[in-house]
Amino acid sequence: MMIAIDINRIKVVQEKFRIEIIGQHNEALKKLNELAPSSTADCIYLYETIELFKNESDFLLKSPLDIELLIPSLPAVPLVEKKVKNKIEIVKSSIKNEILKALNYTKLRSDFYPAYFKEIGIKACVYCNSSLTVSVDRIDNEGRDEVRAKFQVDHYYPKSEFPMLSISLFNLYPSCASCNNVKLEKKVQFHLYSDDQHLIDNSSFSFKLSSYDEAKYLLDKKNKDIDFDFIENSNLPEGFSSFQATFDIKGIYSTQNDLILDLIDKSLIYDFHYKKSLNHSFPKLFLSKEHFERIILGNYPRVQDIHKRPMSKFMQDIARDLGIIDY
Repeated sequence: MMIAIDINRIKVVQEKFRIEIIGQHNEALKKLNELAPSSTADCIYLYETIELFKNESDFLLKSPLDIELLIPSLPAVPLVEKKVKNKIEIVKSSIKNEILKALNYTKLRSDFYPAYFKEIGIKACVYCNSSLTVSVDRIDNEGRDEVRAKFQVDHYYPKSEFPMLSISLFNLYPSCASCNNVKLEKKVQFHLYSDDQHLIDNSSFSFKLSSYDEAKYLLDKKNKDIDFDFIENSNLPEGFSSFQATFDIKGIYSTQNDLILDLIDKSLIYDFHYKKSLNHSFPKLFLSKEHFERIILGNYPRVQDIHKRPMSKFMQDIARDLGIIDY
């Protein structure tokens, strides 16, 4: 949640999957060419989409910057009139859904994205970090009603506006179903992929526990009413929404006060002398300082590992406030 991943690290993973990615590109181009739109506007839109895939064999690997520069030149989905409850409404043409189907996005959620993002190391929602990036869908499998886990991804540039970018890998942000459903086409100031070392090493979001609430709990352990702050950049570009306004981060984590209480108790148990004693008593058990702190915390202590497990960002920040970890 809320921290960038090194683009160069992503490119190494993409190289491992190059054969599969080339296959996706070729299959997409083949399926697009098989479409037969009925209107002139749809024909033009489809032609421009096909040209994007035809002219660039690495279209699915376009960098975030390349995608950003491409956006202004991409065609808008054609609009059509549709009768809804005796009223005429203007909606997007069905060519959008036909292109999404041709690009095989739904199938890739089950067959490719789980392995691809597992190799990158993303298991938790990159927006809230409170949930896994899988959802369970009910499907019809040859007449049999089945449930199947599918990888959930948000599209930084929405697929409803830019269906041709629906399988562009740097446009995919692994997310939980809740965040994906509430974000929709909202803009948030967060770039998951970056070559800026500061953004890779530091999150611009944080959770903060007040010393007052810590003391209140220590004085009366029956008092479970404890609070924290969620801090984010308030200087947003025009048209962008804050994480709090979009995802209600404070509301999500207010249900997890028991984690804070457990961490306060751990801060009393695992003081400097006890941690030193554990290291001395079990020198072969702990592989490194990071491994030692991960066992104590019950989650990953390094900020770069936030994406590996739900609740890691929240637990890291509170644990640092309490002196349990010092990463």
